[in-house]
Amino acid sequence: MDQHAAWLRDAIPLDRETLGDYLLGFLDELRHLGWSFTGESDAPSLRLTAVCYLTRELGLLDDGRTA
Repeated sequence: MDQHAAWLRDAIPLDRETLGDYLLGFLDELRHLGWSFTGESDAPSLRLTAVCYLTRELGLLDDGRTA
């Protein structure tokens, strides 16, 4: 997963809009290829995990409201 996160850091700007657009495009391609999660750590699942990790670590889900 670290390698996928590093690839993303080098490949695209890590802001909310760009990372979200990347995720949507990546998911569209996976759907086109007929991929589905099998429970194993394959490349697509690791890339998806990396996107989620970076989103959380960068605080991109924080809307500024308190609970």
